[in-house]
Amino acid sequence: PPPPPPPPPPPPPPPQRNPHPLPRQKEAQVSMPRKSIQVCVRTRPTTNFAQNELFIDNSSNSIAVRPDKGEYLETMGPNNQQSNFSFQFHHVLHNASQETVYDSLARDVVQGVVDGVNGTIMSYGQTGSGK
Repeated sequence: PPPPPPPPPPPPPPPQRNPHPLPRQKEAQVSMPRKSIQVCVRTRPTTNFAQNELFIDNSSNSIAVRPDKGEYLETMGPNNQQSNFSFQFHHVLHNASQETVYDSLARDVVQGVVDGVNGTIMSYGQTGSGK
């Protein structure tokens, strides 16, 4: 006759508890208010700033673009191309200092990181533009 099957392996030992557990945070500290993504624009006028084509409205946080086509449109006749654009943002900071930008946009995010909440600030622009 064939030999009997081997006995089943012993069950794994129970998990070990950490002898030095971290203190649990209070519920009020764990639940943080959820904040949404914000899109902000900082404009800085230069000697070549398109004053006749870009219209910045700080009260409505918007920028309108109305390119000057000059005589080109008059000679080409009617067309259906969109030539005026308007963009809405959470903040529009025109000719603002670094301190104003920090106070308006970054201070709360940095404070949240110091308090242990993840935060991200992304900045995009030409090199040397004051990001």
